[in-house]
Amino acid sequence: MKEISTKLDETSPDYKVKFTPASIEFDDYGKLKEETDEIYKRYNGYVVVPENLKGDRAIAADLNKKAKALKAAKSTVRKQALKPLDEFNEQMDALIDEITDVSGQIHQGLKDYREQGIKLRHEANIKHIDKMAEKFGLTHEDIAYDAKWDNKSNNWKKIEENINQLLEKAAQERDFKNEKITLITEAAEKEQILPDSYINLIDDLTISEILARIKNDGKRQRELSLKKDEPIKQQVKGNSVIDTTTGEVVGETKVAYLKITGSDEQMKKLVEFIKSQGLKVEPIER
Repeated sequence: MKEISTKLDETSPDYKVKFTPASIEFDDYGKLKEETDEIYKRYNGYVVVPENLKGDRAIAADLNKKAKALKAAKSTVRKQALKPLDEFNEQMDALIDEITDVSGQIHQGLKDYREQGIKLRHEANIKHIDKMAEKFGLTHEDIAYDAKWDNKSNNWKKIEENINQLLEKAAQERDFKNEKITLITEAAEKEQILPDSYINLIDDLTISEILARIKNDGKRQRELSLKKDEPIKQQVKGNSVIDTTTGEVVGETKVAYLKITGSDEQMKKLVEFIKSQGLKVEPIER
């Protein structure tokens, strides 16, 4: 029988464990080996032939039966030999579980305490950064927050230098963006178009590209407006409407009877407009 001792810590007493290494007496192993060796020699290299398939199947079944018997014996002996070890493992695992359970509870408490400390430091840092950002007209949201700033052991002098650099850069970018917005707004007003859609392009295009687009859109808008005001180039011939530019028939005439009341000047302008639209006017006897 052998003995080992264990203790929970330096102040704990020794707890002794006595055990006997597994000892198995197998006096008949030699005889059993001789029998299995003989079987091996008899069938090693055995060739299956079509004329004796029935007998060969019986041989294979018998060999499987013998191997199964050996496996069963091995399993029974092993199970009985390991039974004391399994019982010891169960006892030790129960003790280990108790210690790890209370240890886990304390570790969780420490984790919660650390996280609460990080949260409080983060909130204090945000207030401090907002105060630093006031002179730039910014807030903490205008710069990227580094999670490392929430660490307990920090050199805040270096961190403040870094934050100042970030705030200065953010202020420059804001001012530059505002300058671009002003240029875009002025250019759009000059072309008499709304600036909003062009302001949304600031992050995707250069200011030169945006101003060029405004100018082109303004030009296109004026061209469309002029084209809209151009008189229709059509003429009535018989029952057909002719495009005077191409000579193509673009439709059939329709007749509308209207009674229009107005001054001589208004009637004169109306006749001019009707003629400019290529419409045919005929007097009707009353």
